[in-house]
Amino acid sequence: MSEPSDISDPGDPEQGSPLLPTAEGISSGGDAFAALMARRAAALAAPERSIEAAPSRDLIAFGYGGERYAVEVTSATAVVPLDQLVALPGVDPAHLGLVVHRGLAYALIDPNAALDRPAPQPSRPALAVLLHHPDSAIGVAADVIHGVIRHDAARLDGASATGIVAAILPDGTSVLVADALARDARLIVDHRLRPSPTS
Repeated sequence: MSEPSDISDPGDPEQGSPLLPTAEGISSGGDAFAALMARRAAALAAPERSIEAAPSRDLIAFGYGGERYAVEVTSATAVVPLDQLVALPGVDPAHLGLVVHRGLAYALIDPNAALDRPAPQPSRPALAVLLHHPDSAIGVAADVIHGVIRHDAARLDGASATGIVAAILPDGTSVLVADALARDARLIVDHRLRPSPTS
C-alpha cells in the first residue's frame, strides 16, 4: 500500500488550504486524514496566548524656554499657575524664586539653567510643576503643559541617569529625576518645622 501524499498539511501553505484536504487523500489515507483532523481540533481548542502589556509609567510633559521636560506623575504634587513669584537676591541662576502653595514655600527652578543649557528662547514662567519630596519643596518652571504621556518603564529604568536627568525620550524630552532635584544644594528650600532657638 502506497503512502498517502496528497493530504494538505496545515504547516505547508504551498499545498493548499489546511481546511480542505484533497478527495484522493480522504480515500487513500483514512488514518492520516483522521490524524490531521485531530491535530486541527487540538489547535482550535488550545487557549489563546494572552499578551501582557509591558510595564509603563505616566509622565507629566511640559515645556520651558523652548525645551521639553517631563517628570513622573507620582513625583508631582500639583501644577499651579504662577500668580506671584518672590524673587530672592544672591541665589544661583537656576533659582527663580519662591512660590507659595497651600502654606509651603517651593523653590522654583529654571530647568534650562539647572542643566547649563542655553535657552533657545527667552521665557517667563507661567506655571510651576510642584514636586513631592519629604525633605524639601521644589517646583519646576514651565510655560506650557503638553499633557500626560506614557512611556516604557524598562527604558526609563535602563537609561543611564546623568545628574538630574533620568533619560531623554526620542522626541528630545528630558525626564527629570525629582529626588535628584530635591537634593541639589543650590535649590533646596527646607520647609520642615524647626524648633525655636532657646535663649
